[in-house]
Amino acid sequence: MVFSKQYWKTRFTIAAFLLALLFLLGHLLGNLGYEVNGGKQVAGYFFFSPYMNWLPVDISSNLPIAWNMAAPLLSVLAGGMFAANQGRNGYAQLLRTRQSFLTYRRRTFLAAGFWGAMLPIVVLGLDFFGLLVIHPNVLPSQWLNNNVAISYLGFGGDLFYTHTWLYMLGWVLLVALYGASYAIFSNFLYFVTRKMVVALLGLMGLQLLLLSVSLMSQVSLAPIAYLQIVPTIGQPSIAHVILWPVALISISLLALRIPVIEA
Repeated sequence: MVFSKQYWKTRFTIAAFLLALLFLLGHLLGNLGYEVNGGKQVAGYFFFSPYMNWLPVDISSNLPIAWNMAAPLLSVLAGGMFAANQGRNGYAQLLRTRQSFLTYRRRTFLAAGFWGAMLPIVVLGLDFFGLLVIHPNVLPSQWLNNNVAISYLGFGGDLFYTHTWLYMLGWVLLVALYGASYAIFSNFLYFVTRKMVVALLGLMGLQLLLLSVSLMSQVSLAPIAYLQIVPTIGQPSIAHVILWPVALISISLLALRIPVIEA
């Protein structure tokens, strides 16, 4: 059901994956450049590995920062615009003649969550496997290639060195959970407001507002800040990290109780 062309063939979903592909290619080409430009000889070969240069961890360029900022919007594009797209082209009315109110919205949320989560999973997975081809497969070591920022500031930084694979898997699942919650909540915004621009930018507006408050208070409140292994605004607690996606999904489920016929 989630693989139906009514979902993956939308221009928003295709655009999201194409933009994500640009981030991926840019990061891999940048890592290839270290070999060509002699960066490895300057910094030391042990600093470069698929783990130390993985997109969420890499601190050698500004591209990972740009990815952290763009990832929420890409997840919204990948799965958060299904209701808006179907509403505008009249497809929602056709579906409602074949499905009940609850079935239609439930399936929309399931598809949104799947594609919103799939985008970061695909990007981070392909990025790691691409780096395996570029860099030597050297596990992180606090002695040989210590990333000071991760060790002292990073969320769960100790696990990055002691249980690297478990840490990376947990991080991918966390980002996927956030991506799913963003996409589901964006569909909820359209169900409530019937406005495509609200569905597209509503969540980002909320995050920018919280980010402004975070900058002034130096307390990490914005969900967008939690997608950075090395936080730039304070150190978020595990309760806040888990709270946001749960809250967004829980609020979205209210749409299942609003008996309004889709536009």
